[in-house]
Amino acid sequence: RRYFLERGAAAASFHPLWPGNTRDPALADVPWPLTAVYLGMGADGHVASLFPAADQAGFDGPGRLVAGRAPTPPNARISLSLPSILKAKHLFLQLSGPKKIAVYERARLEPPTPMLPVSLVLAAGHPSFRVYIAET
Repeated sequence: RRYFLERGAAAASFHPLWPGNTRDPALADVPWPLTAVYLGMGADGHVASLFPAADQAGFDGPGRLVAGRAPTPPNARISLSLPSILKAKHLFLQLSGPKKIAVYERARLEPPTPMLPVSLVLAAGHPSFRVYIAET
């Protein structure tokens, strides 16, 4: 929060997600679709807290949020659902380092699969999607 909400972004609202606030009344007041979603990517190709899975059912909950489990602690996670992410007006992905760049390149070339969640984001063809890559 301290780093993201500086300068002009200081007027933005910030709504952290964690298992204890899935029913936070403030989330009901958030205008949907979101104006921007800024994603990072893990070395396993996960985005948000959408981790590799055998099927996509866990990414597409009935609401805007989905609960999941990470392979490493803290295991209990909550995330925007994939449809909520893809409905954002602007979508950004940031990644860095040779391992993540290789995963990203693989996701660009292979058919989309929930075993590589970033590939589902890439395949969606979002009209305002930007990728920022740092090599180190």
